[in-house]
Amino acid sequence: SQWVELGGQILPHRITSIRALHPGEDIRKSLRVQSLQRALRRAEKSNLRFREITKVSGSWAKFYEMFLHTRRRLGVPAYPWAFFKALKQHGAGGPSVHLLAVEQDNRILAGLVLLCTEELALYSFGASYTNSLKLRPNDFLFWKALQWCVDRGLQRFDFGADNCNQKGLLRFKRKWGTETVPAYEAVWRFKGSELCPTITASDSRISRWLHRKAPLCTLRLESKLIRWLI
Repeated sequence: SQWVELGGQILPHRITSIRALHPGEDIRKSLRVQSLQRALRRAEKSNLRFREITKVSGSWAKFYEMFLHTRRRLGVPAYPWAFFKALKQHGAGGPSVHLLAVEQDNRILAGLVLLCTEELALYSFGASYTNSLKLRPNDFLFWKALQWCVDRGLQRFDFGADNCNQKGLLRFKRKWGTETVPAYEAVWRFKGSELCPTITASDSRISRWLHRKAPLCTLRLESKLIRWLI
């Protein structure tokens, strides 16, 4: 391809999980994993509420706060607030942007951002609070999000690309009836450049440890620096 001719690389080490959607489908009835059904019953008993958050709502800022907590829990850098603010204000000319959330007593417990075309919903970003996970808000959220997509006539739900060794994450996605297909990552490495060193497994572990220990204010500052570096 032209990308490779210019010196780029195409890496095939990722896969994406796709869930086909059918007109009039009842997502809840289509689920075959009993542990998932139990999780959804638990969520219903906890009086969780699903809703789409409007673009004019201050809840986007609340979602970002939760996103910072989630990225720290995972030990990875966060995207800057300016990025989500731009998504929130996104207009015509591309995929529509939707923030879907689960709440209890008017407090957001989990949320996800979808980019939608006429046929496809792409799960792009997600977040949840650790102290609410026992209520199973993520299971409740994905059930409602899938049904939300069916009701709007979408045909596919893309759970996003993952590394092949992310077994737990891939297991979570399979329980929704997904099929996996290869996903390719286009990267550019400057030969001999100190700006793009090879990241070792040890480097990755140290980075995750540092991010998990960092206060949220540090993650905010890092996200702003990332904005200017990329």
